[in-house]
Amino acid sequence: SPIQGAFWRAGRRAPDFHHQDVTPKFTDEAVAYLQNRSPADANPFFLYVAFPSPHTPWVPTEDFSGKSQAGLYGDFALQVDAMIGRILQTLDSQGLSDNTLVIFTSDNGPVWLAENVQQYSHHSAGPLKGMKGDAWEAGHRLPFIVRWPSHVEPNSTSDQLICFTDVLATLADVTGVETAAGQAEDSISFLPTLQGEPNKNA
Repeated sequence: SPIQGAFWRAGRRAPDFHHQDVTPKFTDEAVAYLQNRSPADANPFFLYVAFPSPHTPWVPTEDFSGKSQAGLYGDFALQVDAMIGRILQTLDSQGLSDNTLVIFTSDNGPVWLAENVQQYSHHSAGPLKGMKGDAWEAGHRLPFIVRWPSHVEPNSTSDQLICFTDVLATLADVTGVETAAGQAEDSISFLPTLQGEPNKNA
């Protein structure tokens, strides 16, 4: 497919740049940052890890290649899962987990074609219709997974509708920061939802 696989645009690049190194290096940097944090720190921290994977190019490292039974895309998604696991384990080992809000989500739905479903017997969007770029649900209805042991009940779910713009107001709410007029336009805190309470803001 012209929109899938291990391809990238032609052009100049640094001689020591290798696409398959990007996701592990992002993870290494995140882990190194967290290893310098402590529960005793006076101020909260914000760490944004924007993995390019599993977007194309699909370039899992050798230790994940062929492991998923869903081709390069599945292998790459499996690697993302493992890298997030490293970050969570670092939070645990640093004693930061209980009081750290972790959010895992994506910017759009998958590109998974009918032939992919047939070949791998797997539908990335589950029962939802469409895929990335569509107005159908699979294009923009995304997982929003949270870990915050001291506040969020494990394995709990919510059908509350939220938008990425709401993250700003929520983080301000979590940290007790007052937002000035115009700072959080169209942003509504979903902190009550995270805590299993009725959300008057929604």
